[in-house]
Amino acid sequence: MLWLFIKQVIAQYYLFRRPFTGTMHALVFWGFLAFMLASLNHVFEGYFGYTNSIFFGSAVGHYYFGFLDIMAALTTVAILALAFRRGVLRPKTLTYPSWESWIIIGFIFFLMVTYFFGTAFKFQLGSFPEKDMMLITGALANLLAQVTDETALVGYKVNWWIHLLLLIGFAMYIPNSKHLHLVACPVNEFLGDLEPRGVQAKMDVFEMDEDDLGEDDDELPAFGKSKLEQFAWTDLLDLYACIECGRCTDFCPAYRTDKNLNPRDIILDMKHHLLDLARYPCRQKGRKGPRRA
Repeated sequence: MLWLFIKQVIAQYYLFRRPFTGTMHALVFWGFLAFMLASLNHVFEGYFGYTNSIFFGSAVGHYYFGFLDIMAALTTVAILALAFRRGVLRPKTLTYPSWESWIIIGFIFFLMVTYFFGTAFKFQLGSFPEKDMMLITGALANLLAQVTDETALVGYKVNWWIHLLLLIGFAMYIPNSKHLHLVACPVNEFLGDLEPRGVQAKMDVFEMDEDDLGEDDDELPAFGKSKLEQFAWTDLLDLYACIECGRCTDFCPAYRTDKNLNPRDIILDMKHHLLDLARYPCRQKGRKGPRRA
């Protein structure tokens, strides 16, 4: 179980079946993981001052911030590449309209921008050993070397507050968007069935004569699934965990032979129906199914 979790969630193994988009999405995800400690440190600085960090000046912190500098740059490149793909290339595998995706792209991009500039302005306010480890932010700090201490302090505070508000907005928006899979996928993979994929449970089919049904018997035996209430909660979690990538459609034999069947659209319609019925904070009224470009 742990190995599968590392392989499918941490390593993002299946994403690389599409080399370009898989790599870009993986970089964004790994950046998301890398910034968990950075976000905690960001709040720590707000309480205890920009000269302090959760690493208390240790060498571990210096190496971490050097690694984070690289991950921030890679995340920025990846999110811009994904924006170019969605806005310019517009492949048919994407769902439209895509305003939710643009909001997430905006959140991630400006989180990276405010991180770079906030840290670069902070470097103007004192001596920070990690600066030598942070090549990209260090270069940006050198470009800002001529600013006064007052300007650097204002620049740091402005970027600190914008970054914090973006973090809060991002955390609030995720559960109410199609990007709920960022939270649901790891849980879904950890609770996933270890049985071989594609194996269907046997249906309890039996013969029933008309004499077995009385006049007051309105319900007939149900075979298969026709209502969301008939699915187990783990099946419904699968809907929340859908990332709308379309790989299920890519491998569908019926779809590949031009049949009128699109597995991704079926899953998304079920997901939207579930969100419309849910009595939880993630409830979304009036969601429509995917529309192909």
